[in-house]
Amino acid sequence: MASLLSPGSRLIGVFYLTPDAETGPPHAATREEIEEVFGPFFERGREEVPHRSYPTRVGAEWLVEFLRNSRWLIVTALIVLAKFWALAMI
Repeated sequence: MASLLSPGSRLIGVFYLTPDAETGPPHAATREEIEEVFGPFFERGREEVPHRSYPTRVGAEWLVEFLRNSRWLIVTALIVLAKFWALAMI
C-alpha cells in the first residue's frame, strides 16, 4: 500500500476493532496491531469513532487518517548510495 502513495498522501480507513474474533471476516484487529502495520510508512493523523455505524458495530469502529511519510525513501537512498560507494572502491 505504501509504495502506491507518494509522501504527503493520505490514507483514510475505517477499521472494525474485533480483538476477540476467532474467525473472519472481519478478522481480529486492535489499534496497536493496525498501527504496527502502518507505522513504518505512515504517521497517524486525525482519528475518531464514526458518527454513524452499522448497528452491531457502534463504538467498535475506528476512523483514522494515516499520512504517508518519506522515511522509507531516505533509507532506500542511503542503501543505494552505500552500494554505489562500495562498487566505486573496488
